[in-house]
Amino acid sequence: MSETLLALLHAYAEKAMKHSIFAFMTYIQQANLSASQVNAMFFLMDHPNSSMNALANKLGITRAAVSQLVDHLVKRGYVDRKVDLQDRRTKRLSLTEKGLLTMKESQRARHRWLQDLVNAFTPEEQSTLIPAMRLLNAGMDKLASEAPLRNKAVTRNINEEETV
Repeated sequence: MSETLLALLHAYAEKAMKHSIFAFMTYIQQANLSASQVNAMFFLMDHPNSSMNALANKLGITRAAVSQLVDHLVKRGYVDRKVDLQDRRTKRLSLTEKGLLTMKESQRARHRWLQDLVNAFTPEEQSTLIPAMRLLNAGMDKLASEAPLRNKAVTRNINEEETV
């Protein structure tokens, strides 16, 4: 039984990822954003007031490259860059309202295909799926709650900063 469930989950995950990635990539292409720019903006959405160095570490790029990337995002009105008042050598980065709205819209675009999926089922099939989806989401929540040490290590690495 578990092998069948695992195979079904693999098949679903592959199809769902393809739909989500296609919708997301279509959106960022229409917004004329690169994958690096979007990654930077997602990071800043989750970590407002981050330093340039924290962003460079997260993206795995040099400080010079992150500076160029941020310059472009600032010019387009997506990111605000300010000098840290405690350490004037450090620049703090945050999404502007435009940047935040763009990221939220990219998330909505990534999920739009789900309405088509729901519509592919009859009302009876939808009723059958609801308890299974609740159980699946509870399992995902359980996985997330069992990984606090891993999440803490990732957060610690992201927040380690040097001045840029």
